[in-house]
Amino acid sequence: MISVIIPTYNSLNTLIEALKSIFIQNVKGLEIIIIDDSSDNKIKHYITSLNNCFIKYYKNKKVLGTTESRIKGLLLASNQYIAFMDHDDISTNNAYKMLLNAMKKNNHDFVFSNYTINNHLTKTVIKKNLSIFKKNFVKNILYGPGPFFQCCLFKKDFLINSLNCFDKKSEPSEDWCFFIGITQNTMNFEHINIYSFMWNLNEKSQSNNYKKELLALKYITKKYYSIMLKNSKKNLSLQFRKIGCMFYYLKEYENSVYYFKKAFEINRLSLKNFVLMLTQIMPQKLYFMLMNLYVKKIVS
Repeated sequence: MISVIIPTYNSLNTLIEALKSIFIQNVKGLEIIIIDDSSDNKIKHYITSLNNCFIKYYKNKKVLGTTESRIKGLLLASNQYIAFMDHDDISTNNAYKMLLNAMKKNNHDFVFSNYTINNHLTKTVIKKNLSIFKKNFVKNILYGPGPFFQCCLFKKDFLINSLNCFDKKSEPSEDWCFFIGITQNTMNFEHINIYSFMWNLNEKSQSNNYKKELLALKYITKKYYSIMLKNSKKNLSLQFRKIGCMFYYLKEYENSVYYFKKAFEINRLSLKNFVLMLTQIMPQKLYFMLMNLYVKKIVS
């Protein structure tokens, strides 16, 4: 009933652990679709050695990236329901069964759950509860990222009808971009209060590239500018302020000032925006001292 789509690239060890967590799911008719993004032959050899009829392996002739690999897997999927996994994530016990039961209960387009971040870089574990998105999905998703693909179960037909919401240019924040996109259509969804997967954040993680994260935020804010402006000028101003802080952190000071000004233009009543504008006329030494203190809170 569920097709699990896993894009992967040269990460055999973590893929093995991800597969183990799927094998123990208590769901009948589980199909696992592995899209190998043109990596070496280790993954292919391993999958072949498993001789598992529930695993379908496809190798891209050239590197397509995560988004296009997911779309490829979606189009190849046989089942009615779709789950996404990354090769370095772990599904929790019985997660798919609980997601599936919730999906069937009211014929939802998708259901989403909570998730856990296992940050190997900072040696911390953080639990993300997404119950707030049940109350007002549109408002909260415009404020910032919420559900990941991995904590959701979708109807295949819903995803096929939402293909235009998959956007390669928004990587590594493609999840956020997708969920903003689908809010423009009618959707029937539900949140279930379980932690369905663990996101293992490490030095190889796509989202660990700070500059790419910045460019993704810049791109998404530009793409959905009119939607953000219509729903909340305060939120749009916040996004510009975040971008300004990120540029400052990367020592791209001209770009940071540009986005601080955009934040102020959108929301002149914000005290933070006013203070950021005020710092521009301060002596340089004082400016950098204050900015370093402020930006550290935003980007850390």
